[in-house]
Amino acid sequence: METLNADTARLLEEFLAGGGTVLSCGPAPTRIDGTVSETGRDLAASSHWKSVAVNDLVQVLPTQGFSIHRAAEDKGILFHNRRRLADGQLLFLVNTSLESRSAGLIESDLSGVEQWNPHTGACESYPFERTGQGVRASFQLEPC
Repeated sequence: METLNADTARLLEEFLAGGGTVLSCGPAPTRIDGTVSETGRDLAASSHWKSVAVNDLVQVLPTQGFSIHRAAEDKGILFHNRRRLADGQLLFLVNTSLESRSAGLIESDLSGVEQWNPHTGACESYPFERTGQGVRASFQLEPC
């Protein structure tokens, strides 16, 4: 990322000042709102700013009772959006690859899995197995 908007930079400054940790998989941004700025350099100078190689990120992040494991042969482009609610979680998976499937395994400390159809709103059961820590479910998404 080369640029941040000013509001995001301010939030990062506050987060770091409050003792929060920022994990960065690349150089600090050099621009704020598109204008060259030293703010990114200043943010990265914090003892709470940690540079992490992309391949090491999974080992560094806490799982907090949730993880996605991609299949070894997965060539898809997987994105996810996860929301924790008072009575459960919502997970939205998207494969944006035009050519390749995306497949893998989801593990959670929750007690069940449902599939919600975003087109119809229908809620259906989804195959999963119970584990000692919660549940495990596999997924396979076609291209796009």
